[in-house]
Amino acid sequence: MAAPAAFLARGVSPTLPRPVTSDQWTTVSRLFAEALALPPARRDALLAGADGVVRAEVISLLAAHDAAGDRFEQPLSFDDLGGAPSVASDLAPGDVVGPYRIEEEIGRGGMGTVYRAVRADGLFARAAALKVVRRGMDSEAVLRRFHRERAVLAGLQHPHIARLYDGGTAPDGRPFFAMELVDGQPLTAYADAHRLGLDARLRLFLQVCAAVAYAHRALVLHRDLKPSNILVTADGQVKLVDFGLARLLTDEADAGPALTAEGPRPLTPEYAAPEQFDGRPPTTAADVYSLGVVLYELLAGHRPYRLSGGGWAALAEAVRTQAPDRPSVAALRAADRRSLGAETVLVTAEAAALRRDTAPDRLARALRGDLDAVCLKALRKEPESRYATAEALSDDLRRHLARLPVDARRGGARYRAGKFVRRHRVAVAATALALTSIIGGAGVALREARVASTARVRAEVDVARAGAAARFFESLFSQGDAPLEERTAREILAAGERRIDELDGDPEVQAHVLGVLGGIYRSMGNLDRAEQALRRALAVHERRRAPDDLVLADARFDLGYVLAQANRLAEADSLYRLAVAVREAQLAPSDGPVVFGRAARASVLVQLRRFAEAERLYRAALAGASRMATASERDLHTTHTLQGLARLLAHQGRAREATALAARALAIQLRRSGPDSSEGGYAWLGYGGFLRAAGDTARAEAAVRRGRAILMRRLPPTHVMRNDADI
Repeated sequence: MAAPAAFLARGVSPTLPRPVTSDQWTTVSRLFAEALALPPARRDALLAGADGVVRAEVISLLAAHDAAGDRFEQPLSFDDLGGAPSVASDLAPGDVVGPYRIEEEIGRGGMGTVYRAVRADGLFARAAALKVVRRGMDSEAVLRRFHRERAVLAGLQHPHIARLYDGGTAPDGRPFFAMELVDGQPLTAYADAHRLGLDARLRLFLQVCAAVAYAHRALVLHRDLKPSNILVTADGQVKLVDFGLARLLTDEADAGPALTAEGPRPLTPEYAAPEQFDGRPPTTAADVYSLGVVLYELLAGHRPYRLSGGGWAALAEAVRTQAPDRPSVAALRAADRRSLGAETVLVTAEAAALRRDTAPDRLARALRGDLDAVCLKALRKEPESRYATAEALSDDLRRHLARLPVDARRGGARYRAGKFVRRHRVAVAATALALTSIIGGAGVALREARVASTARVRAEVDVARAGAAARFFESLFSQGDAPLEERTAREILAAGERRIDELDGDPEVQAHVLGVLGGIYRSMGNLDRAEQALRRALAVHERRRAPDDLVLADARFDLGYVLAQANRLAEADSLYRLAVAVREAQLAPSDGPVVFGRAARASVLVQLRRFAEAERLYRAALAGASRMATASERDLHTTHTLQGLARLLAHQGRAREATALAARALAIQLRRSGPDSSEGGYAWLGYGGFLRAAGDTARAEAAVRRGRAILMRRLPPTHVMRNDADI
């Protein structure tokens, strides 16, 4: 609490003037803090063992605390420095100050009152916010600070900082200045009223950072950044106001008397940095900390610290010593009391999420990771550990919005690779899946190791070698002169090819890397590069493995898949035949590699017009799919196989059978992905094609219209399929 803490620091009781020794004051301070955290009924037991003087002092302090009500819970201002008490507004509507006529009082701070005013001298019409030193507050120290604020504003010209118009002296000698009248809401209130999502809130906050960064470059610290000093106009423009506590970085020290370490300070405690509580000289890092608190509240709806007790002392202790909750954790708080001006409001997880147009669990997921890290870096206790500048903070937020790695996480190659993949998900969606599997190389190795443990598989899979392959790929994301975000997927893959000879000493790792490279190139549609990489991988396996080895079979299948896409059907079937035979001998009919292998080879045989062999393989694959262990895997393979078999029957002129199978595939697909998904849209188009082949034109057109409508809703405007003639 501000006032009791000040009394303690000076060694003076607020009501009892008796002398107290320093040792007794140490005990008084401790017991007073402990008593504040207890219900009144339990305080007597706490004080029962204290000596009479100590007990009387603590009781006196508690009485003063209770009599003060919530005065000391409010943001501290210059009133707390011993100035005159608040009085009614001393300027009335119609009064003239300089060239301005007062219309109404619109705000009051520690040293000044702010009025809405208009020019009264006839030179031009302009509304302004007129700030006048309050009567009774015109001490030397306050006047010095007031003149400083006016001088600071005169030197700041920025679109997100309220402008200074002019200044002068009122008839009674008190100084005033007129500044831009901002018709807006506090930052958090505006964002909540408009139910802005996180990205929109971040874009607003970037305007705040730009204003603060500009002030810092002008050698000005704000020192009182909080939502009520950050107004947002109706058109979404931020205006930074109230530089009353601003300090010039060129000052050697603050003007005015020194303040005691525990006494009240000209600050708003909920947004003040640890060093501001301690009386250390402020730097730009203090403003960065305050920005961190504002950002935290803007995103999570809560403030960083949970307080066991109320008041200035408890908050000061939390800011100095407690580690703040991550925003993603705070977003799930069941309830949190927060002071809002003279009121205390209850913030719940549901209410905070609703104001961000989402649900609590989704809000927590969105905050987890980058935004957690950015907020916590801005809130570090040590000034040198925070963002060096407001600009550095805004740069990290821009990287987050662009889905680039943020400096706050310093996540290494794996984290940066993940960001790279998400940023390019539309252009290289298939590549993203492949890259995800690369970075999860250890999991692949463990899965292969479990397969290798069976007696039927004679290949030995070395988990350490698979891990080495994963590390090789991770290194591709950190090497090179250009930052990762400036390098394309093709450049990274080309670098991997150039470095493949580094792995000559371990052919197994080299073959694994070549196989993954080939898969990525195939996903990107570069079949020539894919074939080159997969042939090299197959050559290694053929030299080192037995003919019935599953790893060798997989390498043959992968190369056959690329050749089938390149329409080199005879070569593809030759490789498929060898691979599928090994899989059938080594694995169960319901295992995924067997089911998918049979269906893939059947598709090639259809194109080679070997219909009888193709139908046998499709029906065997369908039987295996029906016995798969999990419903998701069973539905996936059944849908794929039914569609292939339906195409085969259509080729043979068996339209009714084909349509019946296509209808089964459509029903399963809609159950799997939902009736309004893009996958469902494609399934409706395919079904329409079978109906058309069967001569059912009306139903075919209805199915195609339905599929087209779904895809037009679901696909992005730039998607190539939106311009497809079939859609």
